[in-house]
Amino acid sequence: PTVYFDVDSTLVFTAQEYPGDYDTSDAIRIGDRRFYVHQPHVEAIKDFAARGHNIIVWSQGGAEWATTVIKALDLVWAVDACLTKPNWIFDDKPAAMWLNESHRSYINLTE
Repeated sequence: PTVYFDVDSTLVFTAQEYPGDYDTSDAIRIGDRRFYVHQPHVEAIKDFAARGHNIIVWSQGGAEWATTVIKALDLVWAVDACLTKPNWIFDDKPAAMWLNESHRSYINLTE
């Protein structure tokens, strides 16, 4: 099985993206910017990897950005590939037919 994780607002958040108080132990630095780690999703990567799943991380910011974040999170051991997030997907079936709701995870930070 293969699991895909997005980077921005899924694995890491900027202070503007993620409301609330932050403990500095939940932050990483990449260059001169601080990012807050979404620990439940990081733990999910570790759990899926431990069970033998393939882990793909992607970002609209590109494969290089995804790789940079994975290195900063010390998850290189768990991640099989970093990709640029696709703009289009071609398939013979709509995603909802093969990727049911129980296998999708979304966070709405505005609620």
